[in-house]
Amino acid sequence: SSISIYCAAVIDYNFSSDGRSAVTFTPNGDGIADSLDINFTLNQSSTTVEVRVYSSTGGFIKELSSATYCTALSTSVTWSPTQGQFSDGIYSVEFWINGVEYSSTFITIQGSAQIPPSANNYPNPFIISQHGSTKIRWRMASPAPVKIAVYNIVGMLVKTWEISQNDVESDGQYWKSVNEDGGIWCELPWDGRNGKGRKVGSGIYICLIRGGSVNEKIKIAVIR
Repeated sequence: SSISIYCAAVIDYNFSSDGRSAVTFTPNGDGIADSLDINFTLNQSSTTVEVRVYSSTGGFIKELSSATYCTALSTSVTWSPTQGQFSDGIYSVEFWINGVEYSSTFITIQGSAQIPPSANNYPNPFIISQHGSTKIRWRMASPAPVKIAVYNIVGMLVKTWEISQNDVESDGQYWKSVNEDGGIWCELPWDGRNGKGRKVGSGIYICLIRGGSVNEKIKIAVIR
């Protein structure tokens, strides 16, 4: 008990996903709770903190972080298992302070076996004042020209983008493409402004993605 009291004086921590307190996350590439942020605050310097993942039965799986901090600070470790890397189930995330086990929290992974959709955006809802931009993501079988259009709920055009095949192949300035399972994931950030550079109002917006083998429609919730 004396060790636990000592450790409690050293560190405070919490778990969050998509900025919210969480005990469950879904690393399936759908843009929703794909990573778990393990936030902790050290209250004294010269402290070694290890963050480890164990199975629900106690078997060691992975060390997420191990570092010695020379100053008191607040920091974060992110756990982002890729699709198929971890099966659905309950895992124990443990903190070790200066080589001594301090605390463990059970975290549930769910939806890891689901097939991710061909298009999504993250974060959603998109809070303009907090997030800066939301990433519109779509998957393509191979590089092709793409046109993206955002409409308001009554069908009025808000903004459009036209992305050439050459941009898809070369990673343009404002977005990127990533090979994944033989396909390409592309990302386009939208800062919540219309074609005239003005911030849009709060509400639901419809985003159409057309080009090559892609024909997708997603809803984006915007909050001012």
